[in-house]
Amino acid sequence: MVYAAAGSHGQPVPMQPAATANGTRDALLFDWELVFERTVSVATSPWSTVPAPQLDYRDAIVCGHAPAGTSLLVEFRGRATAASAPTAWSASPNVADGMPWLQFRVTMTPDAATGVVPWVDTLIVPVQ
Repeated sequence: MVYAAAGSHGQPVPMQPAATANGTRDALLFDWELVFERTVSVATSPWSTVPAPQLDYRDAIVCGHAPAGTSLLVEFRGRATAASAPTAWSASPNVADGMPWLQFRVTMTPDAATGVVPWVDTLIVPVQ
């Protein structure tokens, strides 16, 4: 097995195990280099309120782009008062019909192979 030892507090800089000339004949691994990547981003809005009776939320208008291999998921929930429990998340803002409090959540999944990411610029929920 070929290995690289990082030394004290990462000094000297760790070497790539495949590039070092030191070797030993066992399965002990002295140094690992892990790369973590964010695979999903979630953006949740603050609660917004519309003080009007008998609210009827319409379909959301989303200005964004989800290139091939990526995805965008927009979900909504509502609540009757600032202190009440919210509804479950739903793909439609109609889940909050009749409720003055509305919140949305956008889940963006990139293409891990190409690094292409989806985006949202504007989200509008019309109210009648």
